[in-house]
Order: sequence, then structure tokens, then C-alpha cells
Amino acid sequence: MSLVEQFDAEMEVSALSYAARLLFTDLEREGMIERALESLADLGHSEKVGLFILDRTKGDLISQGCMKDGKAQVVCTPVPLEGSPLEEVVRNKRPVNYGLTEFQGLPWPVENGGQPGRQCFCAPLVAVDFEVVGLVTLDHPNDILFEAAEAQPFITYLALLALGLETARLFRLAVTDGLTGLYVRRYFDLRLNEELGRINRYGGQVAILLMDLDHFKKINDTHGHIFGDEVLKRTAIALTKAARRKIDIVCRYGGDEMIIILPGTDEDGARDLGERIRQNMASQMPKGPVGPVQVTISGGVASVSGPTDLSAQDLFAQADRALYLAKQSGRNRIEAYQDGLEKP
Repeated sequence: MSLVEQFDAEMEVSALSYAARLLFTDLEREGMIERALESLADLGHSEKVGLFILDRTKGDLISQGCMKDGKAQVVCTPVPLEGSPLEEVVRNKRPVNYGLTEFQGLPWPVENGGQPGRQCFCAPLVAVDFEVVGLVTLDHPNDILFEAAEAQPFITYLALLALGLETARLFRLAVTDGLTGLYVRRYFDLRLNEELGRINRYGGQVAILLMDLDHFKKINDTHGHIFGDEVLKRTAIALTKAARRKIDIVCRYGGDEMIIILPGTDEDGARDLGERIRQNMASQMPKGPVGPVQVTISGGVASVSGPTDLSAQDLFAQADRALYLAKQSGRNRIEAYQDGLEKP
């Protein structure tokens, strides 16, 4: 091996090491997908990359995103597996080169024809139980033979990515609510303690917005629990859309109570968010099975600046008291905690 080849090999190993560490910096799906796409483009020497997850129940593919024009795009959409060349990749669990076309902006394989001078490299993501959990497609020129020893860092990264995606899936199952897809209470407790620790070390502020559907029991009694579940799912969507992606933490605290952790947000910012959610609730709700239904929501805000002696339990108790005030004051409103506010 020449010095140039040795240097290139060492650079590839260094890139692999960095990409592996970056992959596991956190287990949030969207962040992991973005980091994976960037590393796949780098290690796979391709400007266009597609990443897919295999739906275990239906056997279909779901695209997770693509790397295009130097930018990672996270888009979750179903794509056909049956009848496509990717069926062979899943079945044989081995990388294959095909002709290249595009499907929904993703590099996509064709057995005959395709773009002149280009090829689609397709590789399975195989987990530790030798089960295919996903696929990767890359756009390459025909003169790249991506199958020799120099491809080993990329192949190794595919194995790490399969492990990472499976770990993220199991993590999400453990910390999210099955009905709404929001984080569960124990995750809320963990993250709020982390935020309070952060502002105690570095300063800053954090607010929480505790929200509760008005007369939810009446909705269940009148329209049935299936419709009630749909109301909860629509409410979760409304909160998630209003929250800041990758910053705010939206949780189902229990029953019809939902809560948002708002890092770097003061009382006014949390109240404004609550008002937007409250005002948008009507447009989120379906028609009830036994006639029109009006769904409203009330909220309580508590905020703190660091350093602080308040515990996570103290801050939640303040938001709970503010929510109680909103309920006592007529519902369908947002209230903030003030010193002296009585316990519910």
C-alpha cells in the first residue's frame, strides 16, 4: 500500500469513528436520521442518499429522508417495496448495484435502463438478529466499484446504523405514549430535572405549560371512548405543531393532561404558546358521532430563571395551581402562576 493509499485509509477510519460517535449522541429519531444521512453521504462518497425503514407489521418501506444538494431532509412517507428490485436486497441481505432512477426525490433502483452513466447502490441495514430493519440507496457514477476493501468503513457504518435505528425504536417505545405518540410522564420528569440542572449551572430560564381538556369526561360519555381517543390524538397533534421542533418537549402527563417543557422561555412566551393552542383547538377536532362537539382546553403556566432552589415537583405544582385557577375562572383560558395562589 502506498503512503497516499495508507493516508486515505486512515482518513476513512477516522471519519467512521467520528460518524459512529455522532450517531449515538442522542436517540431522537429525526436527529439520528439527519446525522445518519450526512454520514452516509460522506462515507458512501455520494451526494444523493436515500434512507428507508422496513415496516415490520406490513412489510412495506417507509422513507425516512434523503441527502440532496448537500442538505439532509427528513421526510417520512411510504414507498412501494413489492415488485421493486429492493425486494431482492431485503431477501438476500446483501448489497446490490442497479440502474438508477428517482422516486419521490430518492435514489431508486431499476433493473433495466435508468440514467446513463449512473448506478444505484442498494444496501440492507441488518440488525444483530440478522433481520433487515431498513435500506440505503446511493447515487453513484458507473465507474465507482463500491465493493472492494475501501468500502469497509461504509459497510461497517451500515451495521452501526442498523443497531442505532433499532435502539432508537426501542427507546421510543419505552418513552412514548402508545395512543398519542407524546412522551410519557417518566420522560417528562427526567427532562425537567435536566433543564433545571442546566439553568442552575449556566443560567437561563425554563417554563412549563400544563394543559387539560375541558369536560373531557362528558365528551367520552356523550360520544364514546373511541371518539375520545381521537380527540386526545388530535390534541397531541395540535400541541406538537405549536411546539418548537427539537427544542420543546411535549408529554402526556396522564389522562387528558398534557404538558410542554419550554427551554429558554419565560412566562409570557409560555402564555402566548398556550393561547395559540387554545385558539386553534376547534380547527383540529373531528365531528362527533352523535352531533357537533365543542372541544376546549385550559392551561396553567409556571416559569423559573436560574439559579433556583425550586425542584421539578415545585415547578409542576405551580403550573397545576395555575391550571386550577383557569378551570375555576370559567375554563377555555390560560393562567400563569403567581405567588400566593392557593393550592387546588
